[in-house]
Amino acid sequence: MATLTRIGPAFDSGIRNLQRYENYFSVSHRYLSKKSWTDCGKLEYDTQDTIAKWYYDEIVTDNQSQLVIITPGCSEVLYLNQLAANWNILLMTTTTSNPVIRDKSKSPTWVSTNFYPSLWYGDVFYGILQLYRWTSVYVILDENAVVYYINGAAVTMRYLKANHFRTVYFAYDSRENELDFARTLAQMRTETRGGPSGIHITSLHFIYNILMSILVALIFFGHPPQAVRTAYQSLLLVVGAETNRHSLISTKMTEEVEKEFITSYLTNPLYNNTDLHYTPPAPHLMSTYAAFDILGQVVNESLAAAVTQSDHSASNLARRFRNRTFSTRVGPVTLDKYADGTPHCSVKYFDVETDVFEKFLESEITGGTFKWTVVGNISWHGNNHPPAGELLCGYLVDPSISKCSSSTWTMGSL
Repeated sequence: MATLTRIGPAFDSGIRNLQRYENYFSVSHRYLSKKSWTDCGKLEYDTQDTIAKWYYDEIVTDNQSQLVIITPGCSEVLYLNQLAANWNILLMTTTTSNPVIRDKSKSPTWVSTNFYPSLWYGDVFYGILQLYRWTSVYVILDENAVVYYINGAAVTMRYLKANHFRTVYFAYDSRENELDFARTLAQMRTETRGGPSGIHITSLHFIYNILMSILVALIFFGHPPQAVRTAYQSLLLVVGAETNRHSLISTKMTEEVEKEFITSYLTNPLYNNTDLHYTPPAPHLMSTYAAFDILGQVVNESLAAAVTQSDHSASNLARRFRNRTFSTRVGPVTLDKYADGTPHCSVKYFDVETDVFEKFLESEITGGTFKWTVVGNISWHGNNHPPAGELLCGYLVDPSISKCSSSTWTMGSL
């Protein structure tokens, strides 16, 4: 989702936005890429050699320019940060971050406009579990998923373990085998109280259909079929980048930027989307565009305030990004004291009356502490709260729990 072919239009528009400062400073840019960089692993393996060769062959003798590396970022960002810190050049990542950004002795020039909760995955899910007093969780991870989910799962599992939370972790690789839902759910019954209870073959089929419907339902637009609506009722949707919140206010100016993105897709074959066959990744595009927007503001400020050449150094420029909210063409963008983007997350439930996912929790980060704030009511199968963490009938191997009554219901988790 963060490759050049996907978010290149944000670079096009961002460069044009920087050029409005041409009376104060000039801008040139170059894309560094290789056809062999087909995934994050290959990029991580090769990125330092490629960047270093370019730097020492073409850039190191240029004493007149301020170099800035702007990249979406994946697992290679730690290696890029090492180079940027040693060379004293500005590094801006737009779709990823890492705890190392908080150590300014190692990351003096790193700035991130990432809208996703890269440093907060553990807080995001643990906060939900705490809010509803759930005491155990069953985690299923596809090791062939997008790196975003794999990294998020790893961070979350470490966080839950550090907080002594009861967790069962199951991983599979969809490249090798499809997930056997029935077998997994049956196993879940023996290992956790937070999983299906009072389970029998009909229940397994019911949960299987819920999970499959959730996976397939993304292709539907408008009013979903009844099977999908039923599945949605059992789903809490965690939104990592809330694009309708104040960080990305929908304004006339934002709409103008979005039109620029669409024009780039339609007219540039490089982006492989001239017919818009895939939906542009709005959060990635916006956070990347924002990086160019606030870079122009900071460089312009620095030029106006500088007394000596050292005032333009990357480490001094990086300080100007910290603890600030910038006004940009895509809305206000807030960076914390580490120059890391502040995420805006939400949790939604499916409203059967409107066929829309409604927000009822919203994230809030104050003084480096993450918490969920209730901003609306929830309707969960006729109740005003999600199910309890400790089901009445316990789990299969717990002899201390009495048998389930005929009224016991079944819950599936995804």
